[in-house]
Amino acid sequence: MDRQWRMMVGVVSLLLSMVVVFVGGAFAQEAKLAKYNLTWYPTGTTGTTYGVAVAASTLINKYSPLPGLPKLQISVVPGKGTVEHTRQLVEGQIDIGLTGPDIAAEAYDGKGAWAKFGTKGKELRALVPATAMGTQIYSFWDGPVKTFWDIKGKRVADQSKAMSMQRLNAAVWEAAGWEPGKDFKVTHYQAMEAMYEALKDGHADVIIHTQGFPSVGPQELFTIKHCRLVGLPDEVIKKALMDKRYWYKTTIPTNQYPKQDYPVSTIGVVLFWGTTTRLPDDVAYEICKIMHQNYKEGVGMYQPYGQFQDLFVDFIVPFHPGAEKYWKEVGLLKK
Repeated sequence: MDRQWRMMVGVVSLLLSMVVVFVGGAFAQEAKLAKYNLTWYPTGTTGTTYGVAVAASTLINKYSPLPGLPKLQISVVPGKGTVEHTRQLVEGQIDIGLTGPDIAAEAYDGKGAWAKFGTKGKELRALVPATAMGTQIYSFWDGPVKTFWDIKGKRVADQSKAMSMQRLNAAVWEAAGWEPGKDFKVTHYQAMEAMYEALKDGHADVIIHTQGFPSVGPQELFTIKHCRLVGLPDEVIKKALMDKRYWYKTTIPTNQYPKQDYPVSTIGVVLFWGTTTRLPDDVAYEICKIMHQNYKEGVGMYQPYGQFQDLFVDFIVPFHPGAEKYWKEVGLLKK
């Protein structure tokens, strides 16, 4: 009887161990097959960041999963601007979105309009540098605006105030001692395409917008008609940068646009792809690794994609732990 009992116990133990192995293997297999469908929000479809996001998502969708990492599927969705993206990140509506150090820092610290979100802003994290933005002013070559000071009294097409980049534009006017609506007529446009149409239709004399360079919209405009890129005077730049730790003086090089055979001085800021602590560490790590390891292929798809390697600056908000791990491994962030 005891022998039969011992045999029965042995058989049951064997069966239980097989079940454990099977179930454990099933869970391991399920972990290997983990998949994340992520949303990636650039601004509009005509700016530099849209092309960068499309190139990055194409690479990630192509090369994921890397060994030992989850399968990623990225969907690029044209967004409404860095302020809106930051809000969407804080509220958990999107996974990755274009943002800037000034807006992100305010949300992270819960200042001003961001106070209503409580500590949610503390979840914001930097993932990858996106692009260097520059304030660009342009008009038709034979139009009434040939220098910066010609803008006074003219009709200006400006970006929407909902876009954080418009802050740089506003700083330019303030530095020049001008009040929009008083010293010149200004119309704010939500869509950049509408700004280009306003200039082409004669409803605006000059456009001001802060975005990457070169950008698709201006390239098309400069192709259709000879346009002039207007630089900022040094005294305006100096005043605009006072107490602005995220902005800097920069130069838009020659040949960014058709027939633009001269450099222009302006002010700039580095934007970044933001995310939150809700994004798993291994997902953030894999995104950064694929973008970096396939750098040349990304540049081949869209030249401004390659900017990110030279844009590791202080974004005020911390890097995501998974991103920080990878960027330190390859030496782009100091350990």
